[in-house]
Amino acid sequence: MALRKEMLRLYQSQEQVIHTANNRNQDIFNRFLSLVSQHSSHERSIAFYAAKLFLSPRYLSTVIKQVSGQSVMYWVELSVINQAKIALRYTDLSIAEIAHNLGFDEPTTFARYFKRLTQSTPTTYRRGRERSQ
Repeated sequence: MALRKEMLRLYQSQEQVIHTANNRNQDIFNRFLSLVSQHSSHERSIAFYAAKLFLSPRYLSTVIKQVSGQSVMYWVELSVINQAKIALRYTDLSIAEIAHNLGFDEPTTFARYFKRLTQSTPTTYRRGRERSQ
């Protein structure tokens, strides 16, 4: 009977540790997303976000993958592309201005990045907006 009670106590304490770890990981993920929304237009390195969260890049990558099923770079790229799509759809800024605002040195670099992630060029994406209006 004493062994059963001890096993139950150990199991419950282990459950609490797992629950606490999950809460911490979720908190890290939430803080990471907040940082991404603030900085992704100019910061795209895992090391930057890890340093802001006082974590190693490897640990941050592990936690983000564990919580979301996606990589750190997935979330950063998603944020950049969403910002680009909003700018292309709702502003009259040139593609070069949008590229500069998103931290790209060259509009061609931005265009390749955009196409790699959306399978569409910024110009084609913008034209689609014009047709739908």
